Amino acid sequence: MNIRTQYYLGAGLSVAIVLVIGAMLVAASQRLDRAVERSSFATGIAAGMGELRFVTIEYMLHHHERPRVQWQQRHEGLTRLLATDTFEGSDLQKILEELRQRHEEMQDAFTQLTRHYASGGKDGSGPADPALMRDQESRLVGQLLTTSQEILTMSLRLLRRSESEITAMQRRMSLLLALTGASMLLVVLANVVLANRSILNPIRRLQHAIAIIGSGDLSQRSGITSANEIGALSQAFDRMTERLQEARATLEAEQRRAGRQEATREGEERYRGILESVMEGIITVDERQRIVVFNRGAERMFRWPAANILGQPLGVLLPERFRDRHDEYLRHFAATGATGRTMGQYQLIYGLRQDGVEFPVEASISQSGQSPNKLLTVILRDITERLRAEEALRRHSAQLRDLSRRLVETEESERRRLARELHDRIGQNISTLNLNLQMLRGELPAEVQTQAKGRLDDCESLLHYTGQLVRDIMNDLRPPGLDELGLLTALHEYARYVTKRSRVPVTVKGIEPTPRLPLAIETTLFRVAQEALGNAVKHAQASEVVVTLEADNGGVTLTVADNGRGFDSSAPLPLGHLGIIGMRERAEAVGGRLQVESAPRAGTRVIVAAPRAAPAHPA
Repeated sequence: MNIRTQYYLGAGLSVAIVLVIGAMLVAASQRLDRAVERSSFATGIAAGMGELRFVTIEYMLHHHERPRVQWQQRHEGLTRLLATDTFEGSDLQKILEELRQRHEEMQDAFTQLTRHYASGGKDGSGPADPALMRDQESRLVGQLLTTSQEILTMSLRLLRRSESEITAMQRRMSLLLALTGASMLLVVLANVVLANRSILNPIRRLQHAIAIIGSGDLSQRSGITSANEIGALSQAFDRMTERLQEARATLEAEQRRAGRQEATREGEERYRGILESVMEGIITVDERQRIVVFNRGAERMFRWPAANILGQPLGVLLPERFRDRHDEYLRHFAATGATGRTMGQYQLIYGLRQDGVEFPVEASISQSGQSPNKLLTVILRDITERLRAEEALRRHSAQLRDLSRRLVETEESERRRLARELHDRIGQNISTLNLNLQMLRGELPAEVQTQAKGRLDDCESLLHYTGQLVRDIMNDLRPPGLDELGLLTALHEYARYVTKRSRVPVTVKGIEPTPRLPLAIETTLFRVAQEALGNAVKHAQASEVVVTLEADNGGVTLTVADNGRGFDSSAPLPLGHLGIIGMRERAEAVGGRLQVESAPRAGTRVIVAAPRAAPAHPA
């Protein structure tokens, strides 16, 4: 239902209500008018009857002509009044008939009274009897008074009925007027509610939707489904918004498509720029292993122009002995679906230049796309120079290890020579001096001995101290037990020596390897233990050190463990700390390896593993 029809119905309903209530007001007004007329009629009768009674009493008292004439006039006026009105309803009509009847009776009684006064009480048969005249006069006067009183009473009753009817009509009209006001108020409220529901609320919802759509959210809809003009306008607006949203979606799709195309072009340009700028060779082949991309790095690497190699099979870039195996590898890689893989993990890959020269390469392969448009891309790096550098580095490392071994051997040889020199010359000289001193003490006179006793004692002490110092130096240079008794005994002796000098308990565990290790390996293990014990005592602030020697068929392992403050073994060694480097070089010189395990406040473990036989070295 549209808004115009709704308002026409509202207006028609309002008019109908007003007409019905107006008709009821008109009817009530008419009845009120009739009640007012009846009240006036009853008031006139009561007033006339009062005047008539007054004239009647005056006439009875004076018997004049004037009161009689007035009575007649008043009576005629009442007669006309009673003859001009007709009441509705049987009860009111009955009262009116009674009034007329009483009025006629009063006329008859007044006529008789008039005649009585005119005749002087004579009835024509003889002289009048005064008592009879008084009785007759009293009867007639009483009849007049009684009748007039009845007429007055009935007129008053009629007046009260009329007044009550007037009051009722007035109340009814007031009620109708209140009903009219309430009806009009309800009609106004209904129109307001209807306008709010049919017009204002939809307009507000439409304004809200327009504001949201105006901000850019084209997914907003008004949601108004009413069948009036605003509903039709809102639905048309929603359809327009949908078309606008579709148009914007189409435009955005076109923009995205254009952006993707532009991004694709830019990406292709960047890809081509990167492809041509990298030093590595990049080659892309299709599923038939035909070359579709050949960058400048590949041109420099294979000495092939890209124009001549594009479309050729990949095999022309490989030595003939590798082609079949390489084709099988590419087919297998394409079938696996893996995105990337490094090639040549187990053996070198070789490329073939245009001039027929082979060269080693490092390659990684990747694939993209789906069959039949799958592409395989290989990134190649010429590692000829790297292999040469690695080979030179290996030779240099081998030379350094050999030099280190020779230095160690030379150092040990020099240590042995110095130890022998100390033992054979200085040691014997000290022993001879001590013997001569003892002989001199015995040959001196007693008096001289007494005088020189202090000097002689100092000389003996100095000789003993010097002898001990020489033995310590000999022990540091080359422990005598290492050459004569073996590695384990030498470790025990050196442990006692360290304990005595530093007061740090050193415990040696293990068994002597059987058969005895080569002298070079024993010397290396002893020097590592010597360096590790020195570090534990001097730097680690250890309170206990344990040296363990273990041997099996595969080799021998020496472990030096302390409970010192430790250090972060994963961190780079600070400059000047060459002890660990020297121990590692000694171990590698005899084919062994050194491992250091340590952590702050957790102690340190130095582990060296060496073979049972020293490796052979070229002369």
